[in-house]
Amino acid sequence: MNFKYLYDNRTLSVEVDDRNVAGVLSPVSMPAADPCRLIAEALARPAGSPRLGDFLSGAKTPLCIVNDASRPSPVPAVLEAAPEIAGHPAMRFLVATGTHPAPDEAGLAAIFGPRMNEVRGRILIHDCRKDDELAAVGRTPAGTEVRINRAVAESDRLVVIGAVEPHYFAGFTGGRKSFLPGCAAFSTVEQNHRLALNPGSAVLALEGNPVHEDMEAAAALIPADRVFSIQAVFDGEDRICAAEAGGLGESFRRAVRTAEAVYGVPTAGLAPAGIVVAVVSPPLDADLYQAHKALENAKAALRPGGVFILVASCRNGLGNDAFVRLLASETEPGAVVEKVRSEYRLGHHKSVKIAEFAGHSRLWAVTRLDPGVLESIFIRPFGDLQAALDAAFRGEPEARALFVRSAGTVVPVLRNADPGGRRAYN
Repeated sequence: MNFKYLYDNRTLSVEVDDRNVAGVLSPVSMPAADPCRLIAEALARPAGSPRLGDFLSGAKTPLCIVNDASRPSPVPAVLEAAPEIAGHPAMRFLVATGTHPAPDEAGLAAIFGPRMNEVRGRILIHDCRKDDELAAVGRTPAGTEVRINRAVAESDRLVVIGAVEPHYFAGFTGGRKSFLPGCAAFSTVEQNHRLALNPGSAVLALEGNPVHEDMEAAAALIPADRVFSIQAVFDGEDRICAAEAGGLGESFRRAVRTAEAVYGVPTAGLAPAGIVVAVVSPPLDADLYQAHKALENAKAALRPGGVFILVASCRNGLGNDAFVRLLASETEPGAVVEKVRSEYRLGHHKSVKIAEFAGHSRLWAVTRLDPGVLESIFIRPFGDLQAALDAAFRGEPEARALFVRSAGTVVPVLRNADPGGRRAYN
C-alpha cells in the first residue's frame, strides 16, 4: 500500500506491504453543502431559544464569543448567514483564547475571514491572566471557582459561535467550552482541568465525565436567557456539514450527535493493532501540546506493548511546555504520575496521560522537535515516517499497522468496548 499523508503542508507518502496493513481510518466526508444555507436553516429553527433577531432586539451591550485559531472557524460563514450579528451597532467580538496565546494578524484573519476589516475595531482578546479583566460569577458543585472575562459577565446578550468535535478529556469541544476554558481565568481552567485525572474524562464521553459536567456547571452561572449559541460541525474535508442554533445546551447536544457520526469511526471486527500511525492535520499539528490529542484519540486501537507513531510537524514547538518539563524531570514514567497526583499544575494532565501510556507501550514521533527533548519525555524521535515504520517492522515483521488520518479529531471506536457502542476505551 502507498499511504499518502499531509506533513508540514506537504503531501508525502510511505510504502507498506499490504499484509502489514490493518486499515486506514479517516473522518467521514459529507456531501458538499452551502455552509451559509446550513447555518441559515439552523437559525430558522433555534432549539430552546427565540430567533436570533428577536434575541438581539433591544440589546445594549451585546457580545459575540468566537474561538481562537487553534481549530477551523465557522465564524466567516456565520457572519455571512447572520448579518445582524456584525451589523448590530453595539456588537463586540471576544476571541476566547482560554490559556492559548493571543492570535496574531494571520490568526485573526483565519477567525474572521472576509469580515475582518468590518469588525476589526470591535475585537477583544481574552487574557486569562489579567485579573482586572475578570469577574467572579460563582462556584461549581465540583468546587471550581469561576472567574470569567468581565465583558462576558457584563454583556446583556451573548452570541456564542463554536465548532463541535471530539476532545480527549472533555468528550467534545464546543458549546459550554466557549466559557470554560474559553473566557475563564487561568486558575479556573487549572481547577477544571485537574478533573481530567479522574475516571470518566474521556474522548466522546459526556455522561459521567467530570470535566464536561464542571464546564456545564460553569456555563450555567450565566443566565440562559442571555445566551444564543450557533454550533457548527466540520467534516473530513474541513467543510461545515451541519449547524445547530438556539440555547447553549440544546444546540451543543444536537451538534454532538453529528460530530460523533463524523469523527467516531467504527472499527467493528478489527482487533487492536500492533502499530498505530496517527497523522495530525492542521491546525492541531502546530505544536506538541495540541498534537498530543491524537494519542488520546487513537490509543484505544493499539494493543498493549505496541508502537504508536505520532506524525505532526510541531512547527511552532512544544506549545505550553509545563507537561514537558514535568516529564523530563523524572527518569521513570511511574514517578511522573505520582508527582502530578500530589502537586497538579495546568497541563500536567498531559504528563500523566503520556507517562501512563509509556508504562505499557511505546510512543514514537515524527516531528521537527529536538530529538533530545523527545527522548527526555519517553518518546523515540524519527526524522520521517518511513524510517519509523521500517524500525517497527524490523522489531515485529508480522505486525499490522492501522493508519489514522486527522487523528487529532478522528476516534477509532471499538464497538465491543462499551455496551452502548458509543465510546472508545481510554
